[in-house]
Amino acid sequence: MKGIRFSLWRAAAVLVALVVLCGFVACKEPDSEDLIFENVAELSKSDGIVGKWEDDYPNWQTYETYDCQISVGKVETCSYGRHEGSVYIAKLSQTSGYVYYQLKSDVTGYDDNGKEYEIHCAEKWSAVFYKGLTSNSVKMCDAFNRSSPYDFPDSLEKCVHKYTIENGYFENPVTFKKVED
Repeated sequence: MKGIRFSLWRAAAVLVALVVLCGFVACKEPDSEDLIFENVAELSKSDGIVGKWEDDYPNWQTYETYDCQISVGKVETCSYGRHEGSVYIAKLSQTSGYVYYQLKSDVTGYDDNGKEYEIHCAEKWSAVFYKGLTSNSVKMCDAFNRSSPYDFPDSLEKCVHKYTIENGYFENPVTFKKVED
């Protein structure tokens, strides 16, 4: 009888250990590169912000006929240039939100005297904020904060948490009109 009871206790202990082990395996956190936040999704061709945009300063065209291009796989702004790769969107409403993209090369920065210098930011992240989106116009601006200029985060997660209006970014959206889908 003692042997049967000991065997049952051993079987129960093994069963409990298996259940605990399975619980740890099931709770494995996803890899950070697989993580897409609840309100963040890959940009699609049907998102209204997709297109080529011209700002309020038509005499200062950055790229021949436009100043900003947002598309699936590419963001090009007058501040940070052209960067190809995955592009994500977080909609705040039907007419406002954030576009996130990874910088693929270093960019040019400017000090308080207007002197240019190179910002080492390849593989870091940036964002564009937009509001008042219609089929042919929008107000938008790049991520920038005077107290920490050119301090680009090194992950999408950090980008989403850092670049918000509440954190002092996107203070001066400029009006753009759509010049091409």
